[in-house]
Amino acid sequence: AEIDPARRAKRIAAWRVLEHYYSMGWLRAIGTSNFHEVHLQHLMDDGARVRPHVNQIETSVYIRHDGIVRYCRENGIAVSAFSPFGRGIMGMEEGGM
Repeated sequence: AEIDPARRAKRIAAWRVLEHYYSMGWLRAIGTSNFHEVHLQHLMDDGARVRPHVNQIETSVYIRHDGIVRYCRENGIAVSAFSPFGRGIMGMEEGGM
């Protein structure tokens, strides 16, 4: 898929703001949400001085993003899952735990 240059520019501009506050000590860690491998690589290619500490993605036993997780692991970026229990899919909401 083609990456929109305007969105790419907005991502690095927003990242620079986070880097600024991180360098001032106002933030203990900075990260991304729902970034794919290409987005993370573009961030670094576009001059990010601080590698993201964490990338939060929707992942569970039902929704897997092995490529993103592998990329993050190889590049020292922690992965944080939201909806790790799958939002009640597969009948979990009916039977409880």
